[in-house]
Amino acid sequence: MGINRLLQKLKSIQTKISISKYAGCTVGVDAYCWLHKGIHGEITWKKPYVEYCIKRVRMLKEFNVRPLIVFDGGYLPAKNRIELIREQKRQEYSRIGRELFKKGRIRESFPFLKRGVDVTPEIAHKFIEVLRAENVAYVVAPYEADAQLAYLEKKKHIAAIITEDSDLLVFGCRTVIYKLEPNGNGIEICRDKFGDVEEINMLGWTDKKFRHMSMLAGCDYLPSIPGIGIKSAHKYIRKYKTADKVIQSLKGNNKVKVPPDYENDFKKAELVFLYQRVFDIETKRLVTLNPVSEDLDISLDTDYIGSNMDENIAMSIAIGEINPITMKPIIQAKENVNSLPPYSEIDFLSTNDPFTCNPFDLAEITMNRENISLIENDSLKTSGQSSISPANKRQKIFTNLTDKSQQPVIKCNPAINLDEMKQTDYHNNAELTECERLVTKGWANKYSRKRKWNNK
Repeated sequence: MGINRLLQKLKSIQTKISISKYAGCTVGVDAYCWLHKGIHGEITWKKPYVEYCIKRVRMLKEFNVRPLIVFDGGYLPAKNRIELIREQKRQEYSRIGRELFKKGRIRESFPFLKRGVDVTPEIAHKFIEVLRAENVAYVVAPYEADAQLAYLEKKKHIAAIITEDSDLLVFGCRTVIYKLEPNGNGIEICRDKFGDVEEINMLGWTDKKFRHMSMLAGCDYLPSIPGIGIKSAHKYIRKYKTADKVIQSLKGNNKVKVPPDYENDFKKAELVFLYQRVFDIETKRLVTLNPVSEDLDISLDTDYIGSNMDENIAMSIAIGEINPITMKPIIQAKENVNSLPPYSEIDFLSTNDPFTCNPFDLAEITMNRENISLIENDSLKTSGQSSISPANKRQKIFTNLTDKSQQPVIKCNPAINLDEMKQTDYHNNAELTECERLVTKGWANKYSRKRKWNNK
């Protein structure tokens, strides 16, 4: 996740701060970082991952910081390689964990089983439902949350970004907060201090040089040349100034094996860092992260930076009503759509709550089984008021959240393919292994202690 060892090389400019520094400001949050921590920390039937995330939202509000939660969207073609590798790793972790469990090595199996779990749009949607109930602003990116957060900061919608991903710095973000603790303490890295870095000299460097150094070290869109890490990438950029010259030099080095398509792949990866498609919360349509100049040789129809899409579809994804991967309405397993409150009654983006940043006006959503259509609700846009009280909204939404039949899909069975995994409800699967039952209920440690006692 991110550039290997990059944050270590920026240690000298990492500043310990309290989030209270941003009191009165809006701060963007990489939602999937919190979701992954919550899922891996406590996987139970009671959705503690939602509790984990919402506690941090409330902590920000206690410090008078307005959170804007940003979710990942659809798969980006540029990341097909890394996504496949990650899925294979998750399946391997699940396999190892299950084998350890069958051998009675419960404690050893638990870390592997947790790492075999993936966060799906259905899991993220449970968090979104609570954000709506608590009147917290959010947006689902069309593709990657990293690029969406970078765009929001560039447009001055947010003052800083909370994440654990070093890629945000490569996207050009100015202020990033890492390792945020429950008490509000964290580590801040500011781009303005890059010239003061002691570990690697970047005095006078442009954003382009920093981006090229990071990409040469290896990123999600481009594996590194064998033997090239962040330290050697820095050395080569300092010597040759540009990535093109570095690559040409390495091609002439018999000790370094440069992949045949590396130069072309490098250029494509840089386009993703510069021009990935994001959602503009003002115009309510997709735009590129940076404007594309007329003299730039790039086709805006390319899927590599993310396919363009209809405005209604983009809006539906942004407000969390369409699964950005399947492009189908998000309907939780076994839930009765007719029993849910009308989405037009959930005024989760227009509110008088002082902690809510309104990224875009409320849209009335008409939801059918076949499609979703969006209609601007002028009356709500003008008044900024909901048709039902906040108390009733919270009651309705949390009633849905407590329905045990509406559990998120958790992928933890490596014996089936990826397409089947997306359609499987493991919480209601009769073939669920005893190992997976214990892990998803969070009983592994308790079971381990009991087993150890009985074996004495």
